[in-house]
Amino acid sequence: MAEAQAAETQAAEAARPSVDDQVVAQFEEELIAARRQVDEANDKYLRARAELDNVRKRADRQAELRFDSQRRDLLLSLLPVVDNLELALTHTEPDSRLHSGVEATLRQFLRALENNGVRRLDPTGEAFDPAFHEAIEAAYSEQPSGTVIEVTRPGYTLNEQLVRPAQVRVAR
Repeated sequence: MAEAQAAETQAAEAARPSVDDQVVAQFEEELIAARRQVDEANDKYLRARAELDNVRKRADRQAELRFDSQRRDLLLSLLPVVDNLELALTHTEPDSRLHSGVEATLRQFLRALENNGVRRLDPTGEAFDPAFHEAIEAAYSEQPSGTVIEVTRPGYTLNEQLVRPAQVRVAR
């Protein structure tokens, strides 16, 4: 009987987890919880980094739009100067020093604009395009109907975006 009782006690102890097994199980649970926390922290980090990238991109786009808007506003304020220089050329004697000076100033001004992404539109002889031209008059002409026959005020683009449409006379 004593042997049977000893065998039962031994079997019960063998079936019951030992202290080492309990410690290992506890560490495994803690390891699983720690890995879960690391995964959550990594996920939060990746989301925060993506959000930061998005904020940077949005800020860059907004700054670029503001800069483009300011360039456009500056160009619009300078175009009347170009128009007046061209007008001055029509009211001066072609052989005069004043004419030569105004002409040189206009060339320099137009070159500076061109070097900064501004392109002048001169659609004479082209088909009328309401996206780039503003018709101020329709006149009878030998040209086909809808053709620009005269530019009364040139148009301008800034980096391929229309800033001011060309005012034109169109053939009927």
